[in-house]
Amino acid sequence: MSGFNIGFVIFPGITQLDFTGPFEVLSRLNTPPSLSAESRFSDAQTHVVAKAM
Repeated sequence: MSGFNIGFVIFPGITQLDFTGPFEVLSRLNTPPSLSAESRFSDAQTHVVAKAM
């Protein structure tokens, strides 16, 4: 796999829960399941995108 990118778009009206829940789960994709196993998504990256700071 050459790369796996996940993007979260922040916009007016989004609730904290709508963002935080999926972000917490998907941002851990590159974490290996154990010390003896390699992650299936070792090159996964999570990005937060917004129109302005």
